[in-house]
Amino acid sequence: MHIQNLSIQTTYDCLTYEQLESEASKLPANMQQFYIHSITTLKRELAPNECFYYLSTGAFRHTAIGFLFFTDRQIIMGEQQGLSVKCHTLHYRDFTSCTARTGHILGIKTNVIYLEEPLSPSVKEERVTHIPDEQFQIIYKFVQDKITMN
Repeated sequence: MHIQNLSIQTTYDCLTYEQLESEASKLPANMQQFYIHSITTLKRELAPNECFYYLSTGAFRHTAIGFLFFTDRQIIMGEQQGLSVKCHTLHYRDFTSCTARTGHILGIKTNVIYLEEPLSPSVKEERVTHIPDEQFQIIYKFVQDKITMN
C-alpha cells in the first residue's frame, strides 16, 4: 500500500490511545484500516499512561513508509507488512544528539532527522525520514529536546 505523505492536525497537547483511535476518521478512506491496525499494534510498545505528542507519516532507515508516533520515551513507526503491521521503535535514551536536513532520496525531496552518536555499540546511527513539511521543525525540536534530556 502506498501511503501519501500527510500530517494529521490535532487539537490535543497530548494524545491518549483513545484519542489516537478517533483520529482515524481524519484520514483518507484507503488508509483508515492500516492506521487502525497500527494503533492496535502500539499497545505492545506502550508504557501505562504514555502520551503521544505528534503523529505523522514517515519512515525509519530500512523500512517502508508508515505512521509515526512520537512519545516521551520513543518514536514508534507502524509499517504494513502484507496483512499485518510491524512496529519499529527508536528510544531517545540510545542517542546523544540529532541533526535535521532536507535532502533528496530517489529524486524526491524529503525531511530527515538523523539520530547520532549512539550510546551503545550495538545501536547504529538511525534516521527518521519523509516527515511532512508542516510538522518537520516542530517534530525535530521535540526529538532534539527528548534526546538532550536523557
